[in-house]
Amino acid sequence: MAEEKNTDEKIFLTPEQALDLIVDGDYVHTYINPTGGIMVGADHSRESLIEQFKKYKDSIEISGPMARGTKHGVVIVKGGGSNLFVETDETKLNAFDPIE
Repeated sequence: MAEEKNTDEKIFLTPEQALDLIVDGDYVHTYINPTGGIMVGADHSRESLIEQFKKYKDSIEISGPMARGTKHGVVIVKGGGSNLFVETDETKLNAFDPIE
């Protein structure tokens, strides 16, 4: 019987790792979840995301299964409903952290 992956285990990322895992392009889709059941999406410039990754360098993680299911596999944890979920390159993300 295969061992099941612990989805409660947090995987922290450096700003460089996070940048490598997001989709290519000058703008990247993101969303926040200010209250349960509501997602607010927007495109952020790559430059603004680089600034966010640097500012919150100790709070970048691989997202949980629900966010990964929406192809937003990197999250900057800010708390208070302002966590920023960032669109990821699924091939790179699955090579970095395979979903089993």
